[in-house]
Amino acid sequence: SDWSSDVCSSDLVSRIGVLFVPDVPVTKLQLRRIQDAARALSVTVSAVGVPEAAALDNAFSTLAQQNVGGLVVLSATLFAVQVQRIVERASKVNLPTIYPYSFYIEEGGLMSYGVNRYENFRQAARFVDRILGIHHPECEPRRQDRALDRETPPAQSDH
Repeated sequence: SDWSSDVCSSDLVSRIGVLFVPDVPVTKLQLRRIQDAARALSVTVSAVGVPEAAALDNAFSTLAQQNVGGLVVLSATLFAVQVQRIVERASKVNLPTIYPYSFYIEEGGLMSYGVNRYENFRQAARFVDRILGIHHPECEPRRQDRALDRETPPAQSDH
C-alpha cells in the first residue's frame, strides 16, 4: 500500500480540496494528475483558485462549504510568502493538508510532498566546491542529516 491510498482512502476521505494559483504555468498539469489519481481512488476533487493573497480566506470558506476531508496545496510563490497564514487557516478548520515544501512543516503543517529545497542548495554548493576546489564545512551535511539519510528508505521510481 502506498501513502496516497493510506492518506486518501475512500473510507476516510471522499472529497479533497486543491488550493492553486491560476497563473502558475504547471498548474493545469498538476491538477490533471491529481484528478486522475483521485478518480482511481474514487475521490472527488474540489479545486479552488487563489489569484491573490486577499482571496485566501474565501478559498478556505469555500473548501469548508464543500466539506473536503483533506487539502493539497500546490506550489506557488504567492503561497510561499503566505506559509504561516495558510498553515494557520488549515489548522483552524481542522483540515489535514499536504504542502509542496518542508518549510510549511516547519511552520506547523502536517506533511509535504516536495523536495527539500534546503538540501538542494547544499548539494549545489557541494558541486561548486568540487568544481572550484574550495571546501566550506557549512556545506557538509550536518550529523543529523546523515543519520536521516541512512534511515530514509530510497524513493520508489514510477518507471
